[in-house]
Amino acid sequence: MDENPITPINQEVVTPVLAPADDFDFQGKFLGSKELLTMAWGLYKQRFWALLLVFLIPSVLAAGIGMITAGMVEAMIGGSVNMMVIVGMAALWAVIGLVVVPLQTAAIMYMIDGIKAKVGIKEAFVKARGKILPYWQLMILEGLIVAGAFLPLIIPGLILSVWFMFSIYVVVFENLGGLKAMMRSREYVKGRWWAVLGRQMYGSLIYLGIIIILSTVTAILSGGNKETAKSLENLVNLILLPLTPLFMVYAYLIYKNLKAITPIAEEKPGNKILWYLLAVWGIIGPVVIMGALMFTLFNQFKKSGDAAKQFGLRTLKTKLEMYSATKYGYPKTLDELSPGEISAEALKKYTNDGYTYTPTNGGKNFEICVTLSTKKKQCLMGIELVKSNDTFMMDAYKKMDLRRVQVALEFYATDSTDGLFPAELTALIPKYLVAVGSKTTPEDKFTYKPAEDLKSYELCIEMPDGKPECATPIVGTGTSKL
Repeated sequence: MDENPITPINQEVVTPVLAPADDFDFQGKFLGSKELLTMAWGLYKQRFWALLLVFLIPSVLAAGIGMITAGMVEAMIGGSVNMMVIVGMAALWAVIGLVVVPLQTAAIMYMIDGIKAKVGIKEAFVKARGKILPYWQLMILEGLIVAGAFLPLIIPGLILSVWFMFSIYVVVFENLGGLKAMMRSREYVKGRWWAVLGRQMYGSLIYLGIIIILSTVTAILSGGNKETAKSLENLVNLILLPLTPLFMVYAYLIYKNLKAITPIAEEKPGNKILWYLLAVWGIIGPVVIMGALMFTLFNQFKKSGDAAKQFGLRTLKTKLEMYSATKYGYPKTLDELSPGEISAEALKKYTNDGYTYTPTNGGKNFEICVTLSTKKKQCLMGIELVKSNDTFMMDAYKKMDLRRVQVALEFYATDSTDGLFPAELTALIPKYLVAVGSKTTPEDKFTYKPAEDLKSYELCIEMPDGKPECATPIVGTGTSKL
């Protein structure tokens, strides 16, 4: 049964032939993970120091230049190094990286391939020089195609990643480049997708397990001491260093095993245009998806902003109606809401956000509006104040409150030991005003004038027509009149 998760793109094939075994005895089958790792360890031991040197030389070179560049950046911050020198070193490090990575990869592969023939370090690097350009051609094309497959869904990208896992080995050892190397790698994996993934995961999990064990031991031994932890961390990195070439030998043997048991077809990739379109999608796809996400987020942001503005409208409407309940009318401007109903800071924010307030119907109602992100103006109106004969209801409300405050004053005098009225209305808060069911506060345009001996007073409130309405007690009787 073909284990490929999806059907490959059509391709032309000719009569297949089995690849040579290359002096490795794979017994005509795909060996298990443990067998391959055991074989890899046997090969690795034969050229341990040579493989380690091939791995270390380019790495040390790149790391050294990187450290020098970092040191120069630090010195530049102190003003002792010219910026152009740092840019030059960074450019040199980038160029060396572009050369060192493929050179190192190909040289290690040639060293592994030539373990039995004892290929020398110099010979491996000389042979690797010719693979620098093909390496980057493959990496760029493969990276774009896999990225393009990952973008719609994760699964297609994962499938292609396993298919093309051995493309670099094909480039180095079979002298095929680009798309042809990728198709050859796919042929090796064909029918064995899960088996190949399992063997790769086996090696990766062992490597990860070693890291976890060493890291745990390091954490225990350091005892929380940062300097000790750093020293132990360097030791762990030193221990892990030789493992990288070992698992490269392991991956190489998986490739050799697949090559030995796979009939090789001199194929030409069918429907090349589809692969290249996928690569193009790998370039423009992230831009398109990012643009779509940004557009969606921007719209959500605008909607949330509009929702906040609509909430602000409802809040202001409520505050204005609360104002009218105690002031017997709507304000002429929003400024009159502060500080009684709303803080000055909040009021300033409403003003800055473009809220507009317009009294309507002679002050009996209002319209409050704000412009949304769609440029549409949304407005709310208040509850129409009911008036009979223009001011009858508002007059009645104010007279009622005047009467309540007056009763509160009488209660105060009755409670006091000397039977005197208070020097200020604030003395009624909260005990006496609550007792008479009044929500009136001293800011409600009351005028209170007690007599010098506090045995009498004049209490007035401004009526809607601007004229005062007053009340005075009958001194010494404990009663009062309006």
